[in-house]
Amino acid sequence: MTESHLVKSSSLSRTKLDQIGRCKTIPPFYISVEGWRFDTNQQAIFYTIEIGIELEQEVLVREKEYRYSELAKFHKQLVSHFPVVPDFPPKKFFGSTDQAFVRKRQTDLQKYCSQLSDIENLTRFPPFVSFFQYQSLKSRWAAECSAYEKPLVPQM
Repeated sequence: MTESHLVKSSSLSRTKLDQIGRCKTIPPFYISVEGWRFDTNQQAIFYTIEIGIELEQEVLVREKEYRYSELAKFHKQLVSHFPVVPDFPPKKFFGSTDQAFVRKRQTDLQKYCSQLSDIENLTRFPPFVSFFQYQSLKSRWAAECSAYEKPLVPQM
């Protein structure tokens, strides 16, 4: 897990800005699949997932790596709680480390993740908060917000 950091909203892709615009929560957020890597020790693919929370003209961003199985488990929790959730890419038993397959799965996971911000009250769902470590990111967001609200001239 990398530490959270601020980036300019103007540097975000159109896809991320669209997610923020559609998001039904305050603060608005996006989730994006940034890439993948093959771990030779575990003989597994890890997908890099980025979550960003809008803050004025900036976005507070954090990345974390997840295996497909972790994402699938999270999806099952969503399905059991929310009436409408995006379709999750299917499991493949053989050839799941083939580069063409992994690139296709990354695209499919991106479609899935880009629709998560459309789910109303998702950020109040404990498995979401835990899985994406949303509370610590939101706490940093709140601290950053209070810095924006400090008066420019000291009060006497």
